[in-house]
Amino acid sequence: MQTKGIGLHVRTEFVAPVDVRMMKEGAIFRTQQPVREISGRYLDFGQYETTLLGLICQASGIGTMAHALILIMGDTVQATKAFDEVIEPGVRRVSLIDTFNDEKIEAINVAGE
Repeated sequence: MQTKGIGLHVRTEFVAPVDVRMMKEGAIFRTQQPVREISGRYLDFGQYETTLLGLICQASGIGTMAHALILIMGDTVQATKAFDEVIEPGVRRVSLIDTFNDEKIEAINVAGE
């Protein structure tokens, strides 16, 4: 169950069966290389998504919006705009474009705004 680039694998069943694989602290990673992978039912770990993304943002200086924000707002473009309004200007942003529509369409929609 080892993934290239992933140095630690944890399986937890404290709340629900969820697999977490992540790089070891201080590991050097490259573009397109996963830093953390979480596998399981989204309902079992989704409530922690914002917190987990916040930890990555704090360490990397890149802000990634949560899927929950898109689901609550019901629209990727509107969620991206709302996210942009509250994140500090110096933080680079990542908009998730895989929630409702095909990624190509959502990328064009977000980029067009």
